[in-house]
Amino acid sequence: MNSRAIIVEAIIRDSKLRVLLLKRSSKNNHDVGKWQLPGGKANFGEDITKAIAREVKEELGFKIYCPKIQKCFKTKSCTGKKSKSLVFVFSCTAKGKIKLSNDHSGYNFFNEAELKKIKITNISRKALKKE
Repeated sequence: MNSRAIIVEAIIRDSKLRVLLLKRSSKNNHDVGKWQLPGGKANFGEDITKAIAREVKEELGFKIYCPKIQKCFKTKSCTGKKSKSLVFVFSCTAKGKIKLSNDHSGYNFFNEAELKKIKITNISRKALKKE
């Protein structure tokens, strides 16, 4: 059975232009310990701009501002099932104190050189890739 999902991811940078990534906790079914951009699946029929705002709020506890689509691409499911996803990558600013959800065990801001040295989920790696 082929299924499709819409995934939204947020590129949030600090004042030094480093990218915020979240470390996946053992509560996840796959990619445990890997780093990823904040985001997740949009609900059926949900506006993608509202979806990214909701996902960032759920995962980080704060509000985003000025979300702009930077990239869109198709990808295979990371769970090994026969499914494809459409990924929308937003750049945005955010305000608030980080309060992680149970899906993540940590967070950090990474510069370009550091991003090349860490384990990042395939979808987030592709989202961050400059084309």
